[in-house]
Amino acid sequence: MASSNKHGRHSTNDPALRRSTDATAVYQPAAAWVCDDTDVDEAAPLLGPASRHGVSARGVRQTYATFLLLGFLSLMPWCMFTNAFEYFRVRFAGSMFADNFASYLSFGYTGTSMLTMLLATSYQHRARKTRDIILAAIVIAAMFVVVAAMTQMESLAPEHCFYVVLAASTLSSAASAVLQVYSFAILAWFPPINIQATLNGQGVAGLLSSVLQLISALNGVEGPTPTGESDAGTRTLVVFALAATSGAAVAVNFAQFINSAPYRDGMAEREVSARRAAIRDEPPPHAKHTAAALLRGDDAIPSAADASPTPAQVIAKIWRPALTSWLIFTVTISLFPSITSKIIPPGSVTPYQRELFVAVHFLLFNFCDWLGRMIPVFVYAAPLRNNALLLGAALLRIAFIPAILLCNIQDPNRWYTPLLPNSLLFLGILMLLALTNGWYTSMAFLNAPLLVTGMERPLASTFMAVALSTGLASGSAFSFAMQGIVCGCNPFIGGT
Repeated sequence: MASSNKHGRHSTNDPALRRSTDATAVYQPAAAWVCDDTDVDEAAPLLGPASRHGVSARGVRQTYATFLLLGFLSLMPWCMFTNAFEYFRVRFAGSMFADNFASYLSFGYTGTSMLTMLLATSYQHRARKTRDIILAAIVIAAMFVVVAAMTQMESLAPEHCFYVVLAASTLSSAASAVLQVYSFAILAWFPPINIQATLNGQGVAGLLSSVLQLISALNGVEGPTPTGESDAGTRTLVVFALAATSGAAVAVNFAQFINSAPYRDGMAEREVSARRAAIRDEPPPHAKHTAAALLRGDDAIPSAADASPTPAQVIAKIWRPALTSWLIFTVTISLFPSITSKIIPPGSVTPYQRELFVAVHFLLFNFCDWLGRMIPVFVYAAPLRNNALLLGAALLRIAFIPAILLCNIQDPNRWYTPLLPNSLLFLGILMLLALTNGWYTSMAFLNAPLLVTGMERPLASTFMAVALSTGLASGSAFSFAMQGIVCGCNPFIGGT
């Protein structure tokens, strides 16, 4: 039975609407965690029966797993292409891209991702998000198939091979950006714990791709270049075939999820926020959402409630975590993997040992990045809840740039003597770079939703994703500058 308190707000004795500490607490109805500062008509049934009584623990796990898989697939293309750099180094040998292919691939991938995110953001109110997410997953899987097939085309010239890889990585980047923008937009209508699920999934993508690459390197053979290249091609074929299978599996899983009760409950949360906003500012009849359309997933219908928060208002609230996210990835991607993959132990190193060391370097980076993303789950560090302090901590990461550049970078045109040649010291610096990358990113994404109201969350989530993508693009652009510092040459054409 509901009643009104002295402030005129409504309370309830229904235990399903109370916050609790059990597994279903993270799936509280919208009244408990979105726009709870607005009075509503007590007679209006804000939540359907399923939402009003919460969602089962199984539904909570299903939702968490779905967003984890979406996060996994959104970063899988980047991880797969970067972890295959050692194979590409052999495959592109003799071409004009032999020394700088990493910077070209990174910039092409991240630049495309940034532009696609901006376009997807501008059209997201008219987009069929659920359909586009499924199509994006299919495109990613198809691009993995293309690269897997290319590994068996040994007669393909190195330059042509580079163009195929560049095209595949660019298309998969565009699909990944669409998937990321629209999954974050949908994520805004689910409890914040699922933000961490998405970030955790991205960490798992990096970790899994590194494990596959390490297993591939351990199964490699030493020998003449033709034999070694053929062997590496076969191993890369297996890795990309597994990645293509995972992309198809994520598409199937999401198609099932959008027909499930937890998804319908999340869309009911959106209906609640729209009703609450409508009480303050009644939208015109043609702009209203209907509950039936929302439950069907027809989220392209515009509404005044959706349009009420302006971009300027949202940016003014979340600019610190957004800037933090941009800065984190600008620093990280300017160094990893285009520069760090060139660092090897001092002394004489065989091609097999180099491939193994680079594979270990990828594994350590992605493990520490994933570990950093998991830290807020167990320790939500009080100082980093302050967005100004978090931004300051991100600024301190600029010190990683000279530290990495002073390590033992293998480049025939390097003009200076490395002051930090020890490989263990390099791996320690790399692990700290990765740990802070994952940790600070998670904190920025967890802090941002706390700065906005319920109806501003989709726009805030999108801006955070765009900030991350822009950081990736700017970091890739700066990687050319890092390469220029190392070789003392024009980084776009390599040394002479």
